[in-house]
Amino acid sequence: MKKIILALTLLVFAACDNGDFELPSFTFTETVNSCGEYILYRTNSDKTEALLLVLNTSMIKNEVTTTPRELAISPSNTQYRIFDGAVGNDYFCQTIPPVEPIVLKKWDGVTGSNSYIEVITTEKKDNTTQEVIGYNHNITLKNMRLENGADSITYETYYFGVFTTSAE
Repeated sequence: MKKIILALTLLVFAACDNGDFELPSFTFTETVNSCGEYILYRTNSDKTEALLLVLNTSMIKNEVTTTPRELAISPSNTQYRIFDGAVGNDYFCQTIPPVEPIVLKKWDGVTGSNSYIEVITTEKKDNTTQEVIGYNHNITLKNMRLENGADSITYETYYFGVFTTSAE
């Protein structure tokens, strides 16, 4: 009897179809890429997934922060996309996005009472002279929720990375 129950259980699990659900990897290269000063993105190693932030002049300033700068997460400034092929280095820099690669799935940031992009800016100094040569903008997403209708991705704290600007 135990063998029959085991066989039926295995048959039921083998017959289950969970559809075409793919859990996003959310594993990106360390490099924070940019288009101008305010469009920042990171891609996975295959360049088929991207996390995109669109910031504004109040967030990226060449000034050391005494308190973190905060910007509410919204669909217009936080997106995650999965593509059917690798995106080029200028994909996000174009006014009209290219037709290829095709966006297979897109999640938009959800505005919440406590969901925001945090930027902490520090000086970047020359190792020899200690002269300020730029600024490091450490970017963290707090209480981030991304949705695409049926699915959602949530992180309490997600470290986006460091975006560096020159001192000029």
